[in-house]
Amino acid sequence: MKISVKKLRPDLVFVENVTAADLTAEAISVQARRAGVHLFTAPGKANVCSAEGYVVVQALQEGPLEIDFGTACRVVDMLTGEPVGHGPVVTRRFATGECHVYRLLGTGEPSRQ
Repeated sequence: MKISVKKLRPDLVFVENVTAADLTAEAISVQARRAGVHLFTAPGKANVCSAEGYVVVQALQEGPLEIDFGTACRVVDMLTGEPVGHGPVVTRRFATGECHVYRLLGTGEPSRQ
């Protein structure tokens, strides 16, 4: 099995041969960081999607979640309109499955590095 992760440019790719047993969130996280990929949370903590200054976070477990938005910014919860902190890193408490949509203000799209 081969894993490929593309960075911002399609010519920047890392490929590693692994077995299914090696394919853990932690192992993918280590290789992604080595390739210069920005990771918003620790592996296995949340599902994250981002585009054009918006970040959607769905917690996979209950408890505090440290979110690295990748840039200095003001973070607003789009569902409540409430400010939640200043990036690059904000810690929020989540219930399992809870989802929030954040808007990053005072910056362009978050950096990927």
